[in-house]
Amino acid sequence: MRTFTIRHLLLIGTLALSGCALSSTVTDHPTTPLHLIAPDGNVITVNAELALTSAEMERGLMNRPSLKADEGMLFVFAQTTPLSFWMKNTLIPLDILFFDDYGKIVSYTTMQPCPPEKTETCPIYASRGPARYALEVPAGWVRNRSVTTTPLRPQGGERRSVPSEQSETKDEGEIPEGVQMKLLEDEITVFPYQLELPIAQ
Repeated sequence: MRTFTIRHLLLIGTLALSGCALSSTVTDHPTTPLHLIAPDGNVITVNAELALTSAEMERGLMNRPSLKADEGMLFVFAQTTPLSFWMKNTLIPLDILFFDDYGKIVSYTTMQPCPPEKTETCPIYASRGPARYALEVPAGWVRNRSVTTTPLRPQGGERRSVPSEQSETKDEGEIPEGVQMKLLEDEITVFPYQLELPIAQ
């Protein structure tokens, strides 16, 4: 796994990056317990390696054959900026979560391994906004800990928007009596947790 900001992307054509990590699991390395806290007070703990230096960020989780469900790696950047990652020489799929200066979630996605022979076409996974922290965990980690809802719509009709609390029309978003509802095919996944700061280093 390698990580780079927009500035690094400009330099990628001139830098020869060659970080190679020995095959190992996260338990072979010092970890720090990270706490992610939901609005209702529920806490998730991740035992994470900290990637603080350029070398640690370049190496990331490259060549790791496995990762336990409660383990991961946290990349700590010096400043908030749009972040981009790729999966060169990474053997396992990962979820990545981006957080801002205050530990609030910016975005998250799942990244797939990119074998050495496909280096030239490795996809880039970018944050949807400026971020300072990036947490890598096993793929499926976010979905297994998220609130997943499937929107409803009146059967045979269009989706209806429910007015905000400021709306003066109280009945506009109500479903007429006797109208059946059905599930839409798309699901909405919400990850309501915030990264607890500061990070113990």
